Amino acid sequence: MILNFYLLLLDSEEEKDRFSQIYNTYRNLMYYVARRILNDDYLAEDAVHNAFLKVVKHLDKIKEDLYCHKTKNFLVIIVENTAKDIYNKQKRDNVSLDSLEIDLPCDID
Repeated sequence: MILNFYLLLLDSEEEKDRFSQIYNTYRNLMYYVARRILNDDYLAEDAVHNAFLKVVKHLDKIKEDLYCHKTKNFLVIIVENTAKDIYNKQKRDNVSLDSLEIDLPCDID
């Protein structure tokens, strides 16, 4: 069902067929790569989703055979960078309260 969402973003049948092949061939690998970086199933799914949105935008850059190492490497790099972005954002957002220095007045009752 999620594949249909991506296909709605594409214009031609050729693009839709090409994307479907990429999606069906590489989604599990991309999930594995994202999961390895993020150590979280839901964040890995988000990374793969965001990576596929980038693939839709740059589908014209995938000119090689869909099953060649260049295509595979391109997709792995996209999902790695996407997962790293999510990881870094999570790291920034999860600032520990213990690391914050807060000066409180001594006479609070």
